[in-house]
Amino acid sequence: MNKVILQLPGAVNTNTPSTNSALKRSMRFPLFLVSLYFCLFAEGFVSMAKAQNMVGGFYHSLFRCEDGTVNAWGSNSYGELGNGNNLDSGSPLQVLGLSDVISIGCGTSHSMALRSDSTLWVWGNNDYGQLGIGDQISTNSPIQVTGLSSVKAIDGSLQVLH
Repeated sequence: MNKVILQLPGAVNTNTPSTNSALKRSMRFPLFLVSLYFCLFAEGFVSMAKAQNMVGGFYHSLFRCEDGTVNAWGSNSYGELGNGNNLDSGSPLQVLGLSDVISIGCGTSHSMALRSDSTLWVWGNNDYGQLGIGDQISTNSPIQVTGLSSVKAIDGSLQVLH
């Protein structure tokens, strides 16, 4: 495996000999970026060439593949990985029952997907009703949000509480 250096815009390259060791210790990357880095370069990982877009929640991440499926990894305390259980995963797992997905989003511990038929699917933490499914019961597999028609776009910007 080749060594790859992750250089973010505006970031200091901490791999140069001239970089102050105190600066190295103070560098903090958001969990999503650390997760992305390890995901991209982990041996045996599915090809990221198929990934169309990627989003991150508080402790979980999703990516949408070119074939319209969705993969997730990270914390799964509330079912935010959408794989039918609540076990954390350090490697990507396909979200159950989703196909033809055109957009994805994440909240703190919930996830969402927009399908090409304009339906919205959600899963994960629902303690405050943030899934929009009419109750406050969390779900570990995708469920369609009813009562919406012709959804064009979603934005699941990470928020502590929506």
